[in-house]
Amino acid sequence: MGEIFTGMGEILAAFVSGDSWRIRSALQGDASWAMGMILMLPGGFIIMMIYRFIPFIERHLESYVMVISYLTIGGIISFLALFNASCPVCWAWTSRIRPTGYGLGLGPRPCRPSYFL
Repeated sequence: MGEIFTGMGEILAAFVSGDSWRIRSALQGDASWAMGMILMLPGGFIIMMIYRFIPFIERHLESYVMVISYLTIGGIISFLALFNASCPVCWAWTSRIRPTGYGLGLGPRPCRPSYFL
């Protein structure tokens, strides 16, 4: 139990220092879960109070965020589809697993001329 409090102190000290390497190493311990729970409870309560006192946000925020998210995802997918249609033999730069031979010194294959030029 004492090491969790010590770890929480290290997390706070790391955030105060602003050193990203120190923050990363401090958040790797078990204390980050306890710290997250402690911060999540008042954060959830604050969000609940905002929703309660500003009903416009409760009625419209989720729909706006979802529409913007869906449009953004659709735009990304459309852009990738256009890119892959114009250059089908290039290395895929999406989140798929890269083809065999990547990193073996074979290098990327050349692209065909774009259909959009």
